[in-house]
Amino acid sequence: MFYVIKNDHIMMSSIKKFRHKVHHLTENPKMTVCIHNDGTNVRHQKAILIMGQAKIHDDDAMMREIHWIIIDKYFFELTTEEERAAAFEAVHTPLRCILEVVPEKIMTWDLGKMLEAHDPGVWFGESQKLVSAHMK
Repeated sequence: MFYVIKNDHIMMSSIKKFRHKVHHLTENPKMTVCIHNDGTNVRHQKAILIMGQAKIHDDDAMMREIHWIIIDKYFFELTTEEERAAAFEAVHTPLRCILEVVPEKIMTWDLGKMLEAHDPGVWFGESQKLVSAHMK
């Protein structure tokens, strides 16, 4: 799933009614998210495990904001306003909601450290800020 980080919380877009996750999160808001890079070099294989409480948002203003941030992050190759608008319309549908994960516990995994081949310069960009904020 596409994700963005806002105010140290994970924000994801999901379909409301036709996916089990939203229904189950309504009944039990505990949620765990794993973010990993898919590097093939052992020095770059890292993961972040975020455990917390999920909030489900369906107000249009928040959905628009998060969906535009998703477009900017993942569809950066779209350069014309027509392309960006078409991508936004595909993502921003009435069936969607925003899942916000409020972290309670964060764990990280770095295979490079385990094999004494750590490369400190390779991380997850915005996710590194989240880790730094919660692992003081």
